[in-house]
Amino acid sequence: MRHAGDTAYRHLSNLNPLYEMLPGPWRLVGILLATLAAIIASQALITGSYTLVDEAIGLKFLPRMVIRHPSNIKNQIYIATVNWILCIITISVVWFFGSSQKMEAAYGLAITITMLMTTVLLHEFLNKHLNKGTALIIALFFGSRFVKLS
Repeated sequence: MRHAGDTAYRHLSNLNPLYEMLPGPWRLVGILLATLAAIIASQALITGSYTLVDEAIGLKFLPRMVIRHPSNIKNQIYIATVNWILCIITISVVWFFGSSQKMEAAYGLAITITMLMTTVLLHEFLNKHLNKGTALIIALFFGSRFVKLS
């Protein structure tokens, strides 16, 4: 980061500081680890989406959908509708932003909104289970952390 303005790097516009700090032979290992992390994260997103939709259907928040059980393993499910919705959303996001550099700001905004909503939900939960003053103090503590990050 300190040497980004050096003449050796001025003609390069797409340096990635994470990969640039890795020595040459380790760069491939870093790229492979990042790829594996992305695959694991995508699987977690899919699994979480299936679980949320299955629970929402059970609670009658969503209409019934076809849920397949591909094996005898307990709770292993496949919901084609959710799969296609995730596919359409992913293609739309990639098409809309066009590059990963433009997605960084959206990712930061999503994280910030998630933190804010989690703080609000925590406050509501604590408000029901603790006294209002304690819930407010705890929410303000986390809220102050939110303000510092943004």
